[in-house]
Amino acid sequence: MSNTLFVTVPLIYGAIVGNHGLVVRWTYTVPAGKRAECRYLYGGLTEPTAIAATTAAVVIRLNAANILTLYSLNRVDYKGQMYGNTFDLVAGDTIDGLTVNGAAVNAFFEAVAILRLYS
Repeated sequence: MSNTLFVTVPLIYGAIVGNHGLVVRWTYTVPAGKRAECRYLYGGLTEPTAIAATTAAVVIRLNAANILTLYSLNRVDYKGQMYGNTFDLVAGDTIDGLTVNGAAVNAFFEAVAILRLYS
């Protein structure tokens, strides 16, 4: 492993957005012949005005399966969730960061994944 080259792949989205359906904010597919270690996952949601519970969300998926979902809680608040365990991805695996806001007010969304790519 001493001669292994690691490349950091940051996948970051943060913005204040209003009403929208489920939108993919970033996506990454591990290239052929490579592997990746997910070092960090984070979802954040700030409600400057209370948004009905589960109306807004940040979602991070691995191969179309939700691995982190953070919902609105119907109160003016900031909430964040970090996935604390590292895990490996193999060639062809896809990780996506998504947001949805069914409310008529703006909210601040964050979806972050930090990968370490190697051969």
